[in-house]
This record gives sequence, structure tokens and C-alpha cells, in this order.
Amino acid sequence: MKTRNDFIQYCCYPFLPAKSFSVSYLYHFNHKTHLTKHWLGGRITGEVKANNFSLSAQSHKVNCFVSENDRLFFDFNKNAKSLTWKEVFSFLREGDHLLVQLSSDEFKNKTQSASLYEISNIEKIVLVSVNKTEKMLSSSTAVVQKQQSWFDFLDEVHKGMRELGLKRVATPTLVDCPGTEPDLDFFETELYFSTEARKKKMFLISSPEIYMKRLLCCGWTDLYEVKKCFRNKEAGLLNYSEFYMLEWYRAYSHLPILIEDLQFFLNYLSNKITGSSFPKLKKISMKELFKQKVGMELHPSSAKEDFIRELKNKNIPFEESGDIEDLFYLLFLNEIEPHLDQKTPLVIYDYPPFQKAYARIGPEGWASRFELFWKGMELANAFDEVITKEEQNSRFEEDIRKRHEQEKQKVPSSHKLLDDMQAGMPPCSGIALGLDRLFLAFKGLKSIDQIRLFV
Repeated sequence: MKTRNDFIQYCCYPFLPAKSFSVSYLYHFNHKTHLTKHWLGGRITGEVKANNFSLSAQSHKVNCFVSENDRLFFDFNKNAKSLTWKEVFSFLREGDHLLVQLSSDEFKNKTQSASLYEISNIEKIVLVSVNKTEKMLSSSTAVVQKQQSWFDFLDEVHKGMRELGLKRVATPTLVDCPGTEPDLDFFETELYFSTEARKKKMFLISSPEIYMKRLLCCGWTDLYEVKKCFRNKEAGLLNYSEFYMLEWYRAYSHLPILIEDLQFFLNYLSNKITGSSFPKLKKISMKELFKQKVGMELHPSSAKEDFIRELKNKNIPFEESGDIEDLFYLLFLNEIEPHLDQKTPLVIYDYPPFQKAYARIGPEGWASRFELFWKGMELANAFDEVITKEEQNSRFEEDIRKRHEQEKQKVPSSHKLLDDMQAGMPPCSGIALGLDRLFLAFKGLKSIDQIRLFV
């Protein structure tokens, strides 16, 4: 055999030998299973050298050592050939998938603390699949390892929620009401009823909020969901139209309890991911932030003219026709958010009443809600929830009116939620946390594309 093509033609094994498993299987069972005469498989990671190579499967890797003069069997197509490793290694390429047959079950740790094993007793090697691209796969290997880290992160999210005593629920993804928020665009489709010759407008869920609140009306008290959500016209370094939302609610509870939940949960994840505790959450009111960063006395009664005056003083361009929320955010995005300490997780509470969304208005006139900022990102949004049918219907109608004024797509209010609230909804608080962004923050990544497997 003189070329790689010759090697592939004669030495690629067409099916798996008996008693074969992956490198990750080895790690899963902590290499305690009896491995003599078993086949261990993975993809070649890194450069193939004269006497060693590494096999990887998902985030696990094992280093294999071979003597240059060892004769290894490569062909099982009724024409078995043995070649020295020195003859063979030049034909292999990063990305090829190999199986090695172990002649003993002896494994050695590279270091006492590392979960990286070395194998030196190899009897046979077979090629089971080949990398036919000229491009090296080191970047692909990094993507797989990053994805494994992401899936492990999601596992820990569920464990952290269980530690908080929350029950996992599942809500629908295709819904008749995705929400009514004026600033959101929804994915829309039609559901056909072939037996009834009719169709119905449906949407992909933007948040499980409405349906989790319906569960609260049915008697659930402490519940959570990790939900794939969809929002149209969102793209950027920190946004994508398809993302993971963690949402949880507690009945007979209020925002201070959710802040305690958040601190516990982030501390749990930090210990699992970084091996250290999460910083203590710092709390500050929106009123105090405006005083410190903008020099403005913010009140529940602050009017549009107050924000226009401050924007002019700061020489920030704005549209006179913009509503009070637009002007508020211009000041926040220009004068406050860029100057927040990125290392300190910050809980901002007490929002102006025009920022109420579905939050109750507190006794001092502020919207009873908070947001979490960390590493330059808004990560979470929490409310003391509206619980009466009349007030919730008023919020729906206000949102729908704003959507009409902005010529946004038409969406209905959730009459089923309103009907359920008529039967009684307990006082409760709820929080939505963006998991993609949280993962970026923990890993020090800058773009959501860095954790997307399919782009």
C-alpha cells in the first residue's frame, strides 16, 4: 500500500466487531468493566505521531501508545494484513474513526487528578470510518466539546431546580396565544382541521408564561420549565430567534424569595462549572441608578417631558414622537447599562409603572419587578404577578392597542388564561432566565453562535 486511498480501500472495516464501545462509554462506567479483548472506539484527535495518537468521543479522550515496530492487523476482509505502526501512521488523518483491540484492561492516569487515560497494550487496530475532507477537524472537535459542555450545563440546570424543591412541568410549543408584548414578533402558522374543513391561526411559543400561570390556577405552587422558545426578527451576538428559557414560579411568594432562589441556583451552577461560589447579588433600585448615573430624580409619576429634558441635556438623539418607554430606554441604554460593573451580578428592582408589563404595582407606585444583569448582559426578568382576571385583561388590551399603533402583527389575548383566573389564581411571583446567555456568561464567550451546533 503506497497511498491513503489504497489503505482505505483494503483496510476500512465495513462493520463493527463484537464487544466494541466508545471512549465515552469507558468513562461513563469509570473503566471498571472487564475490557480484555474488547474494542474501544473514537475519532482521531490531533496529529497522528510516529508512536501515539489520541481517540476522542464527545468530551472524553484517551491517549494510545504503540511501538513503531509493532505489527498491527488492519484488514478483516478475508485478506488480513499486518503492518508496522510506522508504515501505517502516515496514512491516517485527524478525523478518522478507529477501533483498537485491548490486550489487557490496564489503564493509567496521566495525572492523579486528570480524567485522561493512557493505553499501551493494543493488539489490533481497525479503521471504521474515514475523514474525506482536506480540512483538519480541530475546530470541529472544539465544537463537539463545547456542545457537550452545553448539554452538561442543561443537566445541571434541572438538578439545581430540583434542589430548590421545584417541580418540572411541560407546556405546549404550538399555541393560540404566544403572548401580547408590544416589542415582540412571533412566528405564525396555520393549523388545519381536515375533518372539519377549517383552519386556525397558531404561533410558536415565545415564553411558557401564560401556560404556567394556568397551571398555578389549577393548584400547582412551585414549578419550573426549561423551554425552547421562539421570537422572530431577533439576531445578533446575544440574540437568536430560537433559544432556551428557564422559567419558574412560586405561589404564595414574592420577589425577595425569588432573589434567594436566584442566588442559590447561580451558586449551585457556579460550583459545578467553575468549582467556586457565585458572587453575592447586589441589589439597587432603578430610582437610585438614575440618580447615580443620569443625575435624574426618577419617580413613579415621572412624565415624558422629564425624559426629554434629560435626553437633551445629555445630547442623546431621540424622536419626539417616541413614547415614554422608548425615551426611558434611550437613557438607560446610553447612560446606565454601559457603565454597570460587569463582574458584579446586579439585581435592579422597582421599575416605573409604565414598565409594568404583567407585574403588580406596589404600594409606593413602582412596578414590582426586577432584572438581573451580569457580564454586560440582561439575564433574567422577574415579576410579582398580576392575579386578577380584570387586571390581566386590562394589560392584554393595553398591549394589543400598542401593537396596533405600531402596526405589529395581530395576536389575540389568552381567553383561556382569563377563564382560569376567574376560578382563582394565588398570589405568586415568577422569573424568566435566558439559559443561552447565562452559559455564555459562565464560559466567558462573546457570541451565541459559539454554542450553536447547527448554523
